[in-house]
Amino acid sequence: MKNNLGKIGNNYKWFIAQVATDQNEVVKGGKWPDMHGDRVKIRIPGKHPKTNAETSDSDLPWAIVAKSTVHGAKNYVSSGIWGGEWVIGFFMDEGEQQPVITHVLNNNLPSYEVNKSDSFKRVNRYNSGMEPGNHQVTTGRASGKQTEINEEDFLDMEVEVPTAAFDKRNTYTTNGIIYDIKTGQALTDDTGALLTDDSTINLDPSS
Repeated sequence: MKNNLGKIGNNYKWFIAQVATDQNEVVKGGKWPDMHGDRVKIRIPGKHPKTNAETSDSDLPWAIVAKSTVHGAKNYVSSGIWGGEWVIGFFMDEGEQQPVITHVLNNNLPSYEVNKSDSFKRVNRYNSGMEPGNHQVTTGRASGKQTEINEEDFLDMEVEVPTAAFDKRNTYTTNGIIYDIKTGQALTDDTGALLTDDSTINLDPSS
């Protein structure tokens, strides 16, 4: 089978595809015989049958996930492709048997049609056993206005000023120790420890 390795030109054929669910390295536990790298199975419109009834996800071709240079042997991390994403890539061979994924088409909408990939429908991003993190939005829609602070709650807030805070305009520093200009005494915190440049917070808004 003739390939395109080492060549750049018109021989490369690009594709757009949907990543199948339940077909990635983590879900499979890295135990399938032909596993290497972060590969996932993809379904390409116009090339593969539309539904799982015609061709199951497990019978789809493996695609290599291309990564940036920060994913070298010294700093290996997952690609982040899990299942249900729409991706762009190219075939390394003229027979179109070795797909390589180069980009992901972002989807930031929480709505979805199915939990398992089928018929190119929008897939729930939390599929194949993945659970949402506390910082992730799983449903609903974005707020139409900016979040406002309740004035009563704001006025009732208690703000603690560090004991090591000071106004630099009323002090001077010698050998790293801070002194009061008027008294000439070294400043200390509540424990009696001397205040230094490394242990204080400057309250001078002009500096």
